[in-house]
Amino acid sequence: MSFTLSEIRSAIKSILREEVGSAYFGKSFLEFKNRFEAGEYPFDILADMSEKVSYVGEGSTRIVYRFNDNPDYVLKIVNWAKGRDPTEKNYTGFDKQNMLDSNKWEASLKIQQKYADVFPRTTERADDYTWILSETVDTIPNYQKLFEIMEIDGEGFPANRTVFRMFWEELISNCIKVFQEADNQYRSEIFSKKIAESSSDPTVNFSDFESTVKDPTQKFDREKSKGFIFTKTGYTNKIKEIVSNRQNAKILAAMGSLKIPPREFSPKNLGISRITNKLVILDASLWEKYVTV
Repeated sequence: MSFTLSEIRSAIKSILREEVGSAYFGKSFLEFKNRFEAGEYPFDILADMSEKVSYVGEGSTRIVYRFNDNPDYVLKIVNWAKGRDPTEKNYTGFDKQNMLDSNKWEASLKIQQKYADVFPRTTERADDYTWILSETVDTIPNYQKLFEIMEIDGEGFPANRTVFRMFWEELISNCIKVFQEADNQYRSEIFSKKIAESSSDPTVNFSDFESTVKDPTQKFDREKSKGFIFTKTGYTNKIKEIVSNRQNAKILAAMGSLKIPPREFSPKNLGISRITNKLVILDASLWEKYVTV
């Protein structure tokens, strides 16, 4: 039996792909990928591979799994049932295209390059973005740990949990606006024009960002909050403390540019990259139609 040069090349590529893929991502992921490309439904494959995968968690648009033979990567699959009308909206208000766009945004090479070290790094994806494979990120258990990572003082925040959440969202919203609004009151108090214009980092250069973040529907009322110890100067200093950290600034600037809601800057949606050991956003919460950035 004779083979054409094209057939030989194809066979070599297939062997190399299997050997390299198996060594880098693990045999279980390679099995999943090959079966998916052969036409099997992703959740059917994972159900059949139940002893080789572990459920990690889920959000409004994706369900996350980890392959047991390679804990350094996670598989994010659009949360859509087999056979369901893709134009319908599920209980979270999203249709299938919203979920696919969520994966497109996160897997975008331009997003990964423009906002380096802001999001987990994506390595593999389905052609139709049904799933993406990205680096595992170590989660953050609470705000106390988050403050430590952000290198900010945790003293002075409201003790009441509900009040704290409203206050934190307002604080992060104002931190984001520092990178968006040329006439922002906190920006003018914190940074000089010379510093703003001399930034060499494109993700932290103030002039790159437009004023797109809307105020939360439920704002923290500083006047009505009893026992709140931040003065006006203390509040401004807290914003300065947060945005002066380079990694905090990169994330907040990216959130403003991509219209990521301030509420997403919380322990449940942030983590530490095992590759860079830096703070990153786990889920960008971008489900609008993907556009080139």
